[in-house]
Formats: sequence, C-alpha cells, structure tokens
Amino acid sequence: MNILKLITFFLSSQIYGIFDFLEIDTSALTSQSSFECLIKQGYSGTILRGYTSYGAVDPNVVSSMKNALAAGMYLVDVYMFPCVPCGNPSGQVQELWDAISSLVPLHRSLNIWVQVTQYAWNKSQSYNQSFILSMMSKISQTGNIPGVYTSILDWNAIVGASWTGAKNFFLWNIQHDDKPNTNSWQPFGGFTTVTLKQYTGTINLCNTTVNKDYYPLDS
Repeated sequence: MNILKLITFFLSSQIYGIFDFLEIDTSALTSQSSFECLIKQGYSGTILRGYTSYGAVDPNVVSSMKNALAAGMYLVDVYMFPCVPCGNPSGQVQELWDAISSLVPLHRSLNIWVQVTQYAWNKSQSYNQSFILSMMSKISQTGNIPGVYTSILDWNAIVGASWTGAKNFFLWNIQHDDKPNTNSWQPFGGFTTVTLKQYTGTINLCNTTVNKDYYPLDS
C-alpha cells in the first residue's frame, strides 16, 4: 500500500473501527449528493466501473468520478469488466486510462481492478491467464496499481485452481456473506491475503445502486 493512501486512511473520519475501512462499488451513474450521503453513512471510498464487457469505456465513469471527488470521497478507484472476445487487453486498459487520467489527483495512483467472473471468458484457461497478465502489466505501465476482482469459484473456473501467476497482485474477493470482515476467507490462486472484500450483492442506497466493500487497513 503506498504511503499517500495510508495517510489518507488515517486522516479519514469515516474509518470503520480502528483498522477497517468501508467502501462501495457501483456501475451506476451516481450524483454528488449520493456520494455525500454515502460519506455520511460511513463509506469513505468508491470503486467505479470504468470499462464494460462490450468493449468500451463505461459511459458513466467520468461523470461519477467527478461527482465522487467533488463530494470528498477519500478514495476513488475503478474496475474493468474486460471484453475478452474483443482481444487487445492492453489496449482496453489504455482506452480507460486515456478517458480518466486527467481526473486523477496529482501524485495519486489508482487501484485498477480487473474483474474475473464467469462471463464470456475463453474456453482456454491458458489464454485467460495471458489475458489477465497482459492487463496487469499495462495497468502497472500507466503508473497505477493492478488487482484482481474475483471469487474462488470464478477464479478456478476461468484460470484453473492450480494457477498462481497472479498471486503477487492485490485481491478483491467476492464473498456475499453480509459480514464486513475476512474471518472466513479461503485462500486460493496463491493469494495470501485479501486487500478488499465485497460482502453484499447489489442494494439501493442513497439513491443509487451499490455493493458494499470492506477494506482491512492492515492488508
């Protein structure tokens, strides 16, 4: 975790407990007032969908990012729902970065998460492995922090239970148990820790649709 992000965590008045941090993620176009409402309810960060499975930058991401920053969200990151059939994984990353780079605060690296869930992935697990690594490499080249957004079932089906080629990247684990903790996490893919946990499915909150996420600060 970079020093700037660590300082930001400790400055936040919305920290959940002593070493925990609550966020939301959304693909919806979300207004500044909705983000302000979310902050008041204890959510200090947001992860916005930046790229879509049909092969284009999400049409909501720029406006939602502007609104989140204006509202005072401490962390504003993005995730990519990659278009695997489209190919060109590094090009997809570059397309997203070209769309949002001017909005990123100076000296701030984004977490850019790659969604690995069972939708239109290749039948070849080795192809999928290479696709993921290409995206991760390109994210790093843009000066940002790559991570994987997945569950144990999705991961094993898409890249294989024995593959550990992404173990050194951050893991955003999908585990909808309504518990903002990582006590019941089952290791997979060579990952040794959870950076972020999505612990609810989609709900309506503050006039937008979100998933709830838990960020253990000591991760």
